[in-house]
Amino acid sequence: LTNLDSKTVRIDFPYIIDKNGVYYVSEESPQDNIIFKKVLSADINTFVSFGDYYISKEDAYAEDKNNVYWNDEIIVGADPNSFSIFDNVSCDVFRAKDQHSVYVNGQQIKGSDGQTYKFLTCDYAKDAQNAYYRDDVILDAYSDTFQSLDGLYAKDKNNVYWAGKPIKDADPETFITCYRSKAQARDKNRFYNGSLVVDLLLDTECNQLN
Repeated sequence: LTNLDSKTVRIDFPYIIDKNGVYYVSEESPQDNIIFKKVLSADINTFVSFGDYYISKEDAYAEDKNNVYWNDEIIVGADPNSFSIFDNVSCDVFRAKDQHSVYVNGQQIKGSDGQTYKFLTCDYAKDAQNAYYRDDVILDAYSDTFQSLDGLYAKDKNNVYWAGKPIKDADPETFITCYRSKAQARDKNRFYNGSLVVDLLLDTECNQLN
């Protein structure tokens, strides 16, 4: 990129803007070559990056008066007037929302409600209609009673979940996770290691049924 206008150039990580356009800066592996991609249709006067929120040195959201962007691509249908970022930079997924929907790494979660969406953990979230494991709807989950537990466990009034999948016959009313391990749990009937039923747990303090 050698034709930047020195009088108008500004850097808004990971973008470079001058009077001629907006350019997204990325690296291509395995050579780690620096690549400059022009952001088509970007409005140079109102373009701004959400540069304080990113999950890698190059992935980012941005917006101008007309559109919202993930890296150098327009997020079709996203509303720049209501778009905001969830402060979840410690996760390896990058969530954002507008008044209509929720987005993960620039992709819309179909059926999500941006106005009621709640970010529970890096893995779980819910809105008025659905519960989610990452960017997938958890089928038949009850949003109003859905809650995240330790590790990849969660539950609602009818089921217990591991990584978004129901654990067969687990009892949500008595289900608890073990203090020393986020991957072990018990209810009144069984012990669990992840989603598997086991005879005993490594966490000896948890080896007692309710």
